[in-house]
Amino acid sequence: MQLVSVVVLLGGWWVLSTQTTPLTLPGPIPVILALVRLLFSWEFWLSLLVSLQSLAVGYAVSVVIGLVSGVGFGLLSRRTGAIFDAYLIIGLAVPITGLIPVVVMILGIGLTARVMVVVLFAVFQIAINVVTGVRESDRSLVEMAHSFGASPSLIFWRIILPDAVPSIMAGMRLGLGRAIVGMVTSELILLSVGVGRMVVKFSSSFQTANLLAYLALIVAFGVFLMAAVQRLERRLTRWYK
Repeated sequence: MQLVSVVVLLGGWWVLSTQTTPLTLPGPIPVILALVRLLFSWEFWLSLLVSLQSLAVGYAVSVVIGLVSGVGFGLLSRRTGAIFDAYLIIGLAVPITGLIPVVVMILGIGLTARVMVVVLFAVFQIAINVVTGVRESDRSLVEMAHSFGASPSLIFWRIILPDAVPSIMAGMRLGLGRAIVGMVTSELILLSVGVGRMVVKFSSSFQTANLLAYLALIVAFGVFLMAAVQRLERRLTRWYK
């Protein structure tokens, strides 16, 4: 069934390409050839390596901040936690692209600013999932542990945190997707380096086949990273029913 869908997609793509010019929509074959050329070019791998700097640092910072703040807010009472929930929801809903000029004014246009954009895209998603996981831990087990005189730290490490792992891992997976979007956005708007530089280069010179091939490779790279996190999630949560 998947093979049929791929054939239908390629066929439809080819039909559409015959109705337009190669500058507007090249056919599948030119794009596939461009994709192969990019895979064996140093330019693609160097651009990806440059972009990975902001992605790796920004995502790591987002995970740390998201875990710490999410656990802290999740352990608060529901009434007090609702105050912080509003800020997390606003941070997730606000168009981060609109905040990029503020980031530029404060941090300039270097690596630090690019990292900050990645953090702004990812951290709220991670924090919200952590809060949800901590709050939805099994209350009956928590109350039972309290009745047997277990300390708060023991309850957290033995009951709350293990129960929150599925939600935490889901947040990390979703946060990674937003971090990748933040990486590309920062390089398109802030400074044309890495992935952003290649996209601008191909689009400004009307190399549509190279542009589509390059975007396909970036999407494939993002899917690979998401699959890696998902595999880690399955390993950590296979005990969870």
